[in-house]
Amino acid sequence: FPFGASGMVDITIDSHDRKFIVAAKRVSPGMSIARWQAFVVGVKRQNCARLRNFRSTSLGGVAAREFVNSCPGYDVITLAALHGRRGYLLEYLSPPSFGAAAERRVYEAGRRAFAFTQK
Repeated sequence: FPFGASGMVDITIDSHDRKFIVAAKRVSPGMSIARWQAFVVGVKRQNCARLRNFRSTSLGGVAAREFVNSCPGYDVITLAALHGRRGYLLEYLSPPSFGAAAERRVYEAGRRAFAFTQK
């Protein structure tokens, strides 16, 4: 997973092997959401296919970009956001055997529950 060795990755896995992953990486001042999304897309294209359905959304009250992709063994919803001096990557992975509509509801509940905290 991108930034896996950074110590800035949290993973939650349920009993059905569905996963929420949140990672953060320091970004340069002036980083735009468009540039951050392009970076995330480049990382995802290394292992995943069929990146599609790009759209604007939000995460923790900040603007974000989201897309859907297929990775080995999982259907994935990927979200890219900027907050402070960090680029965030939130992913929801689910086995392809789950229905897309049901998985979208689980993802949306997790996305809406996300909040940035101060350190």
